[in-house]
Amino acid sequence: NDSHILIPSIVMAEFLIPITPNLHSMVINLFTNKFIISPFDALAACKFSAIWQHNITPEELKSAEESGTTRARLKADVMIVATAVAQKADFIVSHDKWLKTFAKDFIKVIEVPFVPKQKQAFDNNNAGRDWGNLPQKMNGIT
Repeated sequence: NDSHILIPSIVMAEFLIPITPNLHSMVINLFTNKFIISPFDALAACKFSAIWQHNITPEELKSAEESGTTRARLKADVMIVATAVAQKADFIVSHDKWLKTFAKDFIKVIEVPFVPKQKQAFDNNNAGRDWGNLPQKMNGIT
């Protein structure tokens, strides 16, 4: 199969928020070994403008803000869609209502597949461990 998974840099930034900054490069390296991290570049900026203009009227913006959705959140969703469109992705995987709204005339969006809850993801020695504060040295779990 010649498929690749693209992760917009905006999504990567959101993912990194709860992770200790000194671990960011390690996490990014883990992701770039398996996925393409795509930047929000000039082409994505052009797509962003077109998607925003197509979808956002002053009334819709007011409605979104009244429902508690910030303009920054809407912009982040449009940036994600714009990055995917600019990179000619086949589809986006998301459950986000606003992202689906922005994408509808530009790119297909499919739901996040259901993954059953794992009974035990880690052995008993590491259950409850705070994985956001791992030690600097990563030769093994300490």
